[in-house]
Amino acid sequence: MLKRLSLVILSLCLSSLLSAQNIDSESYGKPIIKIFANYHHGILDESSKTTAFEIQRAYLGYKHNFNPYWKATVKLDIGSPDDFSLNSSVKRGAYFKSANIEYNKDRIRFGIGLVDMYHIGFIENIWGHRYIIREYQDLHKYGSKADIGIFGVYRLSKSISIDAFIVNGEGYKNIQRDDTYKYGGAITIKAGKKVTARIHYDITPKENVQQSFVYYVGYQVKNNITVGFEGVYQINSKSQKDADLYGYSFFGMYHLNDTWELFARIDQTNSNWIENDADPWNLSKDGRILIGGIQYHPTSFLKFALNYQDWAIDMDNSHKSYIYVNMEVAF
Repeated sequence: MLKRLSLVILSLCLSSLLSAQNIDSESYGKPIIKIFANYHHGILDESSKTTAFEIQRAYLGYKHNFNPYWKATVKLDIGSPDDFSLNSSVKRGAYFKSANIEYNKDRIRFGIGLVDMYHIGFIENIWGHRYIIREYQDLHKYGSKADIGIFGVYRLSKSISIDAFIVNGEGYKNIQRDDTYKYGGAITIKAGKKVTARIHYDITPKENVQQSFVYYVGYQVKNNITVGFEGVYQINSKSQKDADLYGYSFFGMYHLNDTWELFARIDQTNSNWIENDADPWNLSKDGRILIGGIQYHPTSFLKFALNYQDWAIDMDNSHKSYIYVNMEVAF
């Protein structure tokens, strides 16, 4: 129901705004092109056979600003449909990642349609290295990066804002299969330009109610150093009874100048053991990820990064270690 309503409203908004664009001198559009590519080489026995050039992901789309306040976005995500970890799938699929109308004026921002999840995108923008590795919640499957529904942000003051959403809860790759939605909200507090703190909660009220708690605190020293800590706890993950998922991500960046940057990140993911369960439900994905490297940003549309990645799996105490050269092209 929510999907049909969202698409109907989106279509009406598009029709209305498109009919007005010829008389609005502030109307303009631009294509969206973003490509993630890499070369990686394994440096330990367990992974030494894995060496490849890879087009990791591509975003193709179009964004149109009808005036300073209204815009519409349509974007395709072309990539591996099940890419949880390094080289997990060589298949390629195309999905609509965005198809929405958004309004942003003064203290209010809201969007409707197939929208990016604000609580994931907020931290992803601070991390700033999506072309190397995704934001913690997105990477470890706490929730989908995009979904069909409605979100809103209200800025109470320069220091405090609140945001909320109602979405299908199935993500952007699946259709709605029931009448259960996902609801969430958060508060963000900023102390000047240095400290950012955020608390988020969401709930999916199925038979086994899924609840997620996300905490973030970040600190910025002028424009040189940024550090961030993200902690997540999810109860009844994917609506599995007593299946709890929890962990954290800690990252930091040091800007040497406008072109060069050092960065590092560590993720830790854990899950509980369900009583009398002989096969722990998430043990094969529990573990630690360590990343460190240097980024070269010669122009606004091009980034390169030389980095080391170590993936440690708790199940068998194995390690997969790689040297990566990542590239982002974005217009």
